[in-house]
Amino acid sequence: MDKLSKLKLVLMEDGDNALLTDNQLIMLLQENDTFEQAVYNGFILKSQSDGHTLPDGSKLDNNREYWLTLAKNYRPSNTSTVNRADDLYLSDPYGR
Repeated sequence: MDKLSKLKLVLMEDGDNALLTDNQLIMLLQENDTFEQAVYNGFILKSQSDGHTLPDGSKLDNNREYWLTLAKNYRPSNTSTVNRADDLYLSDPYGR
């Protein structure tokens, strides 16, 4: 299975339910470092408000929270290790 097909499957972009075009999906794959980042950003794109008010005043449901909940599963971790403060003093600052 190629990455585009896999991305469509994970983002539930199949058949008549597709919200994103193939060009948008290809762009997600090209512009993100990892597949998981592409999925995360795809869910964020899908979370844009899709609720509508009809002329008679009735409203269609908004699925924003659903897509954002799915995006949380792929959210990149921005944590990293921090150098110890005493490591700064282990080397000689004068290069001796």
